[in-house]
Amino acid sequence: MTGQDASASRTDVSASIQDDASASSEQTSTLTNQEDSSSSTPTESDSQSAANADEQKQEPDLTYAAHVQNIGWQANASDGEVVGTTGKGLRMEALRLSLGNMTDGSSISVSAHVQNIGWQDWKSSADSEDGYAIAGTTGKGLRVEAVKIKLDGPVASRYDVWYRVHVQDKGWMGWTNDGLMAGTTGLGKRIEAAQVMLVEKGADVPGSTSGSSETGTEQQPSVSYRTHVQNMGWQGWFSDGKTAGTTGMGLAVEALDARLFGLNGAVQVDSHVQDLGWQGYRQTSDSIVSGTTGQSKRVEAIRARLTGEAAQKHDLWYRVHVKNLGWLGWAKAGSDSSDGAIAGTTGLALRVEAVQFKLTDKGAAAPGDTSRPYVAAPTLTYQAHVQNIGWQGWVGSGAVAGTTGRGLRAEALCAKVSGVGQTGEVQISAHVQDIGWQNWKSQGDVAGTIGQGRRVEAIRIQLTGSMAQTCDVWYRVHIERLGWMGWTRNGGYAGSTGCSARIEAVQIMVTPKDSVAPGSTWLSYTTDRGLFMEDADMYYRAQNYGSRTNWLLMVNYGACRVGIFMRSGSGWSLYDYIMCSDGQYSTPTVHGVFTVGAKGYSFSGGDHTCYYYTQFYGDYLFHSVLYHRGTYGVLDGRLGMHISQGCVRLDINKAKWIHDNIPTGTTVVVYN
Repeated sequence: MTGQDASASRTDVSASIQDDASASSEQTSTLTNQEDSSSSTPTESDSQSAANADEQKQEPDLTYAAHVQNIGWQANASDGEVVGTTGKGLRMEALRLSLGNMTDGSSISVSAHVQNIGWQDWKSSADSEDGYAIAGTTGKGLRVEAVKIKLDGPVASRYDVWYRVHVQDKGWMGWTNDGLMAGTTGLGKRIEAAQVMLVEKGADVPGSTSGSSETGTEQQPSVSYRTHVQNMGWQGWFSDGKTAGTTGMGLAVEALDARLFGLNGAVQVDSHVQDLGWQGYRQTSDSIVSGTTGQSKRVEAIRARLTGEAAQKHDLWYRVHVKNLGWLGWAKAGSDSSDGAIAGTTGLALRVEAVQFKLTDKGAAAPGDTSRPYVAAPTLTYQAHVQNIGWQGWVGSGAVAGTTGRGLRAEALCAKVSGVGQTGEVQISAHVQDIGWQNWKSQGDVAGTIGQGRRVEAIRIQLTGSMAQTCDVWYRVHIERLGWMGWTRNGGYAGSTGCSARIEAVQIMVTPKDSVAPGSTWLSYTTDRGLFMEDADMYYRAQNYGSRTNWLLMVNYGACRVGIFMRSGSGWSLYDYIMCSDGQYSTPTVHGVFTVGAKGYSFSGGDHTCYYYTQFYGDYLFHSVLYHRGTYGVLDGRLGMHISQGCVRLDINKAKWIHDNIPTGTTVVVYN
């Protein structure tokens, strides 16, 4: 309202008061005439009623206080005293007023014009439990730019409320009263102090009423917005493409508040929230925000729309800064019932860290790059080529490709991945029977072989491009004898090498970066042939023994087999599994736990010579099969039989390997 408008309003009020006075005079005249026409005098009951009316009349006790930048609520003032500050450059952020304990229905109301918000609704002392009418904001860093104050109920017939404000760069402005504006709008100037007082009807005005308010030129259309940030709470208001939130601090935006000024219409915001998904469009206000507060849930994406006149004349643009991705492209708001474009990510568990909004004329160019405003979780499909079956159908993330329980080898794999706003591909490398590791195969290419009857024994899978930044690819294999192995990710080895074991099935999943594994990650890959031994009992039995060296020898007397194990972490892995001939039933090989002792090149007896002996207990030795005495001509080369005098006979090359490589002190276990 301009000063001229204010004067006009006061003239209207004065005219109204004069009209009311004339009406009152006429009414009084009528009553007088009635009294004159009656010869009766006032009765005792009339006198008692007048006395009761005087007793019911209550006097207001006006008190008021200001909430000031860096200070908070000041002490109450009364009777025209100054609240706030002058000469300190501090903004008044809120004003509260009370008439005391009025029980006759009297109250005081106040409305404030607040930075980035505009005129608030009237707040009445009658609606609060403590009897205060409060206008403005606290904890938001927003200036009060103008106020209106009025009286309601019986007190308004006896008093006027007068007030004036001290404004940035202007000083004290003129006095005004009873609901008229004091201060400025459209100039961006703060109220710094105020005075309020009650004046009886007809009494003198407290001071000059000149220039009590001032309104700037028509407010330019704009959008203002703020964010509620993890560990920080609500930040101040921003506008015109400036950044709300944080970058480089790893903090999530948890809620948004966006509002239009200078336009008929509103901004409605829909947020995609951690664990909640899309909330639905919300037109924000002091009590309604988009997102959540107090729940520690990140906003992951937003979309917006304009309503009313704003949608006819303007476009609203917005973009977000996302963990690991930085600033994404600009997205444009929808209008009324149409959805706005999505800005942010879904399905990737990535937090929005900052936002920018920009209002432009209808059809004007975007504020910047509009490519890739939205990034979605990739969609993965894959298939397996299986022995006797060929290519199976495509399956989705986490499904089984291949077979289990049928003893069929997987011979090749193929995978594809795509995602809105994503770059990159999925790549597979396969370890193939008799070939070894192949090169990485790009998306859609075949990893493995077709038509060659070769098993896939191990695989590696990785993502590239932005998908590698936003996601992990997890996978596991079902392998003969062992079944499902543990999960691994992002290029890790899955399966086995050096074990001649076929992969029979695979599972692959794409998950948000750094999310937990889909299941156990134990033993995703092995080179331990012992796990695939037909004599599985020997492998698991070996895990129960220790040795002073990095080697362990196991002799299965009944099976005529020797297992050579080497230390692997806290257990043993199979190095070699050898056929032997051990003691005949009348002279069996000694059973128990022993250690390697003496070694020698050869010994002879009767018609034979044995080479490369290794002692493990008394006269019990590992040595070669029997050769003709003093020669390398085989006398008795039988293996896999119980035919010795108690020693363990081996192929000469295996006997030599043990002689040369197994240290003294190595544990030897003989069992049946």
